Order: sequence, then structure tokens, then C-alpha cells
Amino acid sequence: MISIRADCLPLRCSPFLGRGNCVATLTATALVAALTLATHTASAQVKFAPDQCAAALRIADEIKELYDISPHLAASFEEFRRSRCDVETRFGRDTEIDVTAFLEFRMKFEMWRTCNDNPIRPGCLPQ
Repeated sequence: MISIRADCLPLRCSPFLGRGNCVATLTATALVAALTLATHTASAQVKFAPDQCAAALRIADEIKELYDISPHLAASFEEFRRSRCDVETRFGRDTEIDVTAFLEFRMKFEMWRTCNDNPIRPGCLPQ
């Protein structure tokens, strides 16, 4: 049996594999573990800050009142709320009204962020 020790963790291969195959098997296992870790790290939720999330949810509620959106977009807004504003949320848009409503949602939220970051910017001050 071939034994490799790294940081006090013994890794053993069957003697039937042979030395070359053992190293290849251990290397492949390490690569799979690294890729799995990278995939899980990459899929971690990215969320807005609490004040940004509150603003986005308030704007989403306004959009739902202003437009007759499809159940698909309404469910997407609800999923966004339940995820606490995960930016990777997919918003389903089935109709032209959905597209217009979602565009307004994005535009209003970006305007809020712009004015929140720089309140004296032209267009942000009350008229």
C-alpha cells in the first residue's frame, strides 16, 4: 500500500493501482475537491446592504401596485424578498408590461442608489 502524508492527513491507495495510477487518482480527487469548493464559493449569495434591500423592496412594492404584472414576475419579486435581496435572483418577465415594470424597477433603484451615494447630484435634489 502506498501512503502519502500531507499535513498529518494520510492518503492511501490500493496496491493494485500501482504508484503512477495512485498519484493520478489522488491528483484527480484533489482537483475534484478544489473545483467543488470553488463552485460552492462562486454560488454563495451576494446581497444588498440592509438599506439598499429595504429600498429595493419598497420600490418593488410600488411597481406591483403601479403595473398589472404577471404572476411570474410577482413570484420573482417575492423570491427576491425571501432571499433578502440576493442579487442573483432571476426575474421572470412574460409580457411587455413585465418588461416595462422591471425596467422601471431597475431604473428607480439605480436612481435611489445614485442619489443615496451623492445627494447633491443634479436630479437628486427636490425641485
